[in-house]
Order: sequence, then structure tokens, then C-alpha cells
Amino acid sequence: MNSSDSPSSSSSSSTETNDTTTTTTTTATNTSTTTTTHTTTVTTSQQQQQFLAPQEQVQQVQQIHQAQMAAANDDRYKKMVATPTSTSTSTALNHPHKPFTALQTTSTNKYSPVVNLMCTLWASVCFFSLWIPAYFCSVVCYKVCRWLGMDTSRAFTSQFMRVSSRLAVKLNPFWNIKYMELEQAPKKNTNQGRLIFICNHQSNMDPIAINSVFDWNAKWVSKDSIFNVPFGGYMMHHCGDIPLTFATEKIEDTNTVKQSAKNCLQVCKEWLEQNVPVFIFPEGRRSVTQNILEFKKGAFILAQQTNSLIVPMAIHGTGDMWPVHQSLASPGKAVVVMGSPIDPSKYNDLDELVKDARIKVIELHERAKQEWSKM
Repeated sequence: MNSSDSPSSSSSSSTETNDTTTTTTTTATNTSTTTTTHTTTVTTSQQQQQFLAPQEQVQQVQQIHQAQMAAANDDRYKKMVATPTSTSTSTALNHPHKPFTALQTTSTNKYSPVVNLMCTLWASVCFFSLWIPAYFCSVVCYKVCRWLGMDTSRAFTSQFMRVSSRLAVKLNPFWNIKYMELEQAPKKNTNQGRLIFICNHQSNMDPIAINSVFDWNAKWVSKDSIFNVPFGGYMMHHCGDIPLTFATEKIEDTNTVKQSAKNCLQVCKEWLEQNVPVFIFPEGRRSVTQNILEFKKGAFILAQQTNSLIVPMAIHGTGDMWPVHQSLASPGKAVVVMGSPIDPSKYNDLDELVKDARIKVIELHERAKQEWSKM
């Protein structure tokens, strides 16, 4: 009985031992699997962090580079504004953040607003006190000469405008105008033939300054709105000056109304056929930088069609006496220089004629600058 029970007990013990071993093995396997899974997850997370780190570094480097470029551009712009020369103007044109505008000028006006106001008031009093009687005299002279068939060139009528403007400038203690002629420059009251005077354009002060020292009976091509200036502009009609209508009032727009330009050229031809000189600003507008702009071709086409000599002139200083975009005149000085004539018949290419004429005006402008610095 006892011997039969022993095998049974041994079998039960063996079975329990196997079950325990199996359970332990399974538990160990699950634990190992969990550990492996956790290790894999940690490894994958570390790889992602290692993969993302270079991208963040690149972004940081790009941000630092952009900040450095912005700081460099700001420094360059500050230097550009501090030294407004022709070089800085070209830099401003290419500047990505600070675009160049036509309002940036090279005016060196350092007078206070009070002084500018005094200069403007004095000039206004002088001009209008002289223009008003000169206007009525020119009206009477124009009508009488027209009735009698005299003074077809309106030279006598034009004297009222020129003399009154000359006196107004001479009586202004804030202004000083100097006039120079080169040896080969044409002389008044000599048989010079047909003449077209050309000059650079810096300011509304240009015609006033030139008329104060320029004693030729020339007919001026001028913006039509100038003819509406009380008394002074009215006299321009009687003097025979030629209005030209621009497409817009913007200073940077040099486009003209086609019919007005056509009429202007026709009137210029009529005056030149009578050997009456014509005065034209070939830039077509005032230069806000006081540098010589590109020339329009109208004056040179007119010279070739009428076989007229082109007389280059230059003026410097008026850009400070009456700066562009400034309503008040300022004290100052200016120099007007006249050069030797250019014969358009010696040119087969119109572009070459325009180019050489512009070079002549630039040379005269440099001469005017030198004389201006000595005043």
C-alpha cells in the first residue's frame, strides 16, 4: 500500500515542478520582451532627437545670418543718408529695404526758416512791385506795336520783363548771380544766325537767375503753368514765350501732351526763321540731385530741321537758392556759364549730337561749380 503510493507522489511533484518552471520561463520571457520593447522605444526616441537636432541648428544659423544682414543693411543706409552723394544715390537705388525716392536731394540749404521767409518776402515785394507796372507797360507796348506793325520779334516788349526781373534780383541782398562767357561764346548784336540755347535745369530759380544776366531776346520754352503766375507769367505771353503742357504735374514725369509738343515745335520754328533765339531746358524737368539728367531729343531735332546752332550753357547754385519741393526761396549765390556753339550739320547721327551736347553742358557745369566755390 505504501509502495504503491510513492510513484504517485513522485509524479505529482514532478508535474508541479514542471509547471513552476514553465511559469517562471514565461514570466521571464514576457519581462524580457517588455524590456526589449522599452529599449527599442528609447533608442528610436534618441535617434529622432539626433535627427532633428541638425535642422534646429540650421534654423538658428539662418536666423543669426538674417539678423546680421539686416543690421548691415541698416548701417549702410545710415551711412548713405549721412553722405548724400551720387555714389550713395546709386547705392540707394539697389538697397533692398530702403528704396530711393525723388524727395532725396543734395540741397545744402542751412538757413533757418525765418531767414528763408525773409528772403522770400523780400523777393516777392521786389518782383511784384516791379512786375505790376512792367506788365501794364508791356500790354500797352504790345498792342501799340502790333497795331503799327512794329517789333514783330517783340524785342522791345520783352525788355520790360527782363529789366524788371534783373532789377528784382539786383535789389535782393540775399542773392548773388555771376555770369561768365567763354571766348568762343556768341556775342549779342552780331550776325550769329539761328541759335538755340540749352541749359541744365536745377530749380524754378533758373529762369530768374539767367534772365538777370542774360541780355538776349530769346523765347523761352516753359511749362504752361508758369504762364499763370500773376503779372510775371502774364508778361511771358506778350514776350512771345512758348508754353508746353506736361501729361501730369509729377516732377519725375517728363511726358508731354503730343499736341502741345507739336505746337511748341512749330512756334519755335517760326521764331528761328526770324533769327530770334530759343531757350530750352533739354532735361525736360528739374534735377532733384543737381546732377545733369539725360537730354530729350526735341531741341536737337529742331536744330537739325532749322539749321540752327546749339549754344550750351550751365548754371549752378540755384538748387540751393530755391530747392525742389520747397515753397520758400533761400539766400544763396549762383553762376551762369555760356560755352561755344555746336554745329548740328556736322553730325549725321542724332544720338551723337545729343551725347556731345550733354558732355559740353556737364563740362560747363563743372566750370560753374569751380567759380561758385570762389564766390
